[in-house]
Amino acid sequence: MIYRLWTTGVDPTQVGRYREFADSRSLPMFREQQGFREAYFLQDGDQHWVLTVWESPDDIERLSTSETYLATARALGESGILIGEQTVRILYPELV
Repeated sequence: MIYRLWTTGVDPTQVGRYREFADSRSLPMFREQQGFREAYFLQDGDQHWVLTVWESPDDIERLSTSETYLATARALGESGILIGEQTVRILYPELV
């Protein structure tokens, strides 16, 4: 498995809208993607993370060109909900 960590700020007055968007748009979109396993929506103050779990790096690569992903990301970006910089990190688990 491989992990994708998206980090963003959310306008404190828009947290309810962000959660609704996550439930109604983001999670259903992720579930449509090949190789998607699960998602965790995390928060600490104004900082938010979406940690998604994928079967392979190729699945994450396909996500970046998925029409449904791009439309969802565009809609969220245009919603006025997000603040600050967004970042994406790909994380590989260490074997011990």
